Amino acid sequence: MAKPKKPVKTCKECGCTDKDCKACIEKTGEPCFWVEKDLCSACAYKDIWDDIKDLPSKGDKLARLFHQTDAISKSMEQIFIDNNVNHLDLKALPEEDYALWQSLHKQHTRYGHLMYKILES
Repeated sequence: MAKPKKPVKTCKECGCTDKDCKACIEKTGEPCFWVEKDLCSACAYKDIWDDIKDLPSKGDKLARLFHQTDAISKSMEQIFIDNNVNHLDLKALPEEDYALWQSLHKQHTRYGHLMYKILES
């Protein structure tokens, strides 16, 4: 009896698969990776890739990403300072500021994830 074929992961945005990410490499200069079950990094991080794709070296790309990550960290820190709230007590932030912090945190994570992948390549 033949083994059932495993479904091929396919990006819902660009159609790349585990076996073919040529279009993503053309767009970003790097192979993509899965960010969600059906979304590749080239599509999920398109805005960031667009910002760094034309930089000449891996070092230049990392420097830009590090600078952005640092700026986001400072913005996240400022939310706690402005509200006089301890870092460990997120729930003490006003709803609006908590939502902003979550948005910044998600962005910070995206940049960090890309830095790691670029270093790994």
